[in-house]
Amino acid sequence: QAASDILFQKMNAVLSRLRVAAPVIAGAALATHRDDRARLESGLSPSEWRPLTVLTIDKVSPNTKKFRFLLPDESTTAGLPVASCLLTKAPLGAEKPDGTRKPVIRPYTPTSPPHAVGYLDLVVKVYEQGVMSAHFGRLAVGDTVEMKGPIVKLPYAPNAWERIGMV
Repeated sequence: QAASDILFQKMNAVLSRLRVAAPVIAGAALATHRDDRARLESGLSPSEWRPLTVLTIDKVSPNTKKFRFLLPDESTTAGLPVASCLLTKAPLGAEKPDGTRKPVIRPYTPTSPPHAVGYLDLVVKVYEQGVMSAHFGRLAVGDTVEMKGPIVKLPYAPNAWERIGMV
C-alpha cells in the first residue's frame, strides 16, 4: 500500500475514537497533505441542489450527532477544498399560499477527509430553537437533505505563505 493510504487509514482509526474536535483539525491537516492519487470527480455541484441520503447517524454527545451522507454517485468525492463549506436546504420556512414551505438554507463544513470516496460527514450540534439544526436532529437513516457546494471561503494554495495560523 502507498504510504499516503496507510496514513489515511491510521488517521481514520484515530478519528473514529476521538469523534468531536479531532475530525475538524485532522481533516484540515489531511487536506493539506499532498494526495498523489488522481483527483476524483466531485459528487456535489456549486450550482445545483442534490439530494444526499443519510447513511449513518452516530451520537457524539447528548446534543451533537455525526451524519454520514451517501453521495449521489458512490465513485465520487465531496470535492470540497480546504476552507470551504456546503449549503443545506430543507422546506422548513413559512407556509406559502400553495401549502408548501419556503426553503431554509444553512452552511455546514464537512468533517470527512476531502479524498473520502462515496460519502461525506457532517457533525451537527442540535439546537431546539435552531431551524436547520433541529431538522438534523429529527433525521433518520434513509432520509435525504438537499446540498450544494463547494462554497470556497478562503482559497488555499499550497506553499503560498511561509506561515499560516488556524483557530
